[in-house]
Amino acid sequence: MCLVRGGKPFDPEPLRLGNAWVIDVPRGGKAFAKVTLTIKGGAISGVRSEILVPPRGSSQPLQDLRKKYGLRSELEDLLGKSHPPEETTEEERLLDRLEPEVVEWIRTKGTNRAARLVVHSLCLREEYGGLQAPPGRGLLVLDTEWTNLIPIQFVYERKVPTEYKILDLREPLYLVVNGRSVSRLHPEAKGLPGHVPVKEFSLPRFGSSIRGNLLFEVPGKGLETLDLLLFDFAHGKIAAVDGLLFALEGKRPDLPERQAIARIEEVPYQVAIVGQGVLQEFAGRKAEADRKFLTVEVTVKNTGAMGRSFESQKRLLYQAESGRQSELSPFGPWASGEPVWIPGGERRSFQLVYEIPATDRKLRLAYQGETRGVVLDLEEDDGKPERDCPQCRAPVGSQDKFCQRCGAKIGP
Repeated sequence: MCLVRGGKPFDPEPLRLGNAWVIDVPRGGKAFAKVTLTIKGGAISGVRSEILVPPRGSSQPLQDLRKKYGLRSELEDLLGKSHPPEETTEEERLLDRLEPEVVEWIRTKGTNRAARLVVHSLCLREEYGGLQAPPGRGLLVLDTEWTNLIPIQFVYERKVPTEYKILDLREPLYLVVNGRSVSRLHPEAKGLPGHVPVKEFSLPRFGSSIRGNLLFEVPGKGLETLDLLLFDFAHGKIAAVDGLLFALEGKRPDLPERQAIARIEEVPYQVAIVGQGVLQEFAGRKAEADRKFLTVEVTVKNTGAMGRSFESQKRLLYQAESGRQSELSPFGPWASGEPVWIPGGERRSFQLVYEIPATDRKLRLAYQGETRGVVLDLEEDDGKPERDCPQCRAPVGSQDKFCQRCGAKIGP
């Protein structure tokens, strides 16, 4: 169990990582955390964290805990009494003084790897663009400005801008009210005067910007905290807490490394073939009499600093024994040929499917890069018949180690 002193916003919900637990504890001086462990079979099976705030001017609850558990040092010192209490900032007092129809200027900003979001002001209103708030509710208007920060890239010696695009802004954008309820963009926000685009939100090139409002329905009274969250998993999340914006950064657990069947490196890509299978049926469709399906699992790492798109449709072709090359099957998950976006320093894994001659035993892929072309040798097809998954009874290739449908491990 690891106790972490976090910043704002404080999250009391314990986070489980394998057999370990990570608990966010409040900063000392104002509150303390009570952590309850549930033990079953000699192991921790559950963790619950509660926040307790001692009465003003009294440390009796802390003294009771010290006496109960026989602590030799002052509990106040353990909780940071030696540090002066934090002064209430202007932003923390903002919601206390927020009045209907009064614009509060906050002018705060935050960024992720692709965009900058600035909140200039907020205002609680009863009516906006002819839209009335329900009884007891209010319409929170955030004056925002969005800017594309993705650098210009060079493709075949030409400058190519990268668009920052969100198909539906209501999907990744949320407002958490008082830490308990979630509000999404107002369902009537599309088309309201002064509102940013909800559908096909786009910043076409580096430096392009959009300024407009965001509209949320919130309680008319009793606002304590407002957490504006933008979940952009490709470029990093942005969060706004009580009008303060910052990018959420962190280190995720290391990704598992899989043994490669074949590998090719071409700056900035590292391409590894980590799995393959031969099937007579894929996604409910049977192969033609003289054909079979080849499934290939690919992991591509972008070693550069900037995000790039990997075009699997053009870069990875099947090389038949006859020498003829063929593109992806129209029945595979990436048949549309859409490029895979890979952020700088990250990797992405995906599956490719080809329809190949049934007589081919020596399986190969032709890699066509920007500076070189290479033929990658895969594991040969031994011609053994397919097997059935022991769990879902789906057909499994002779070389598959896991079921393509349910993920069950296949025995020898």
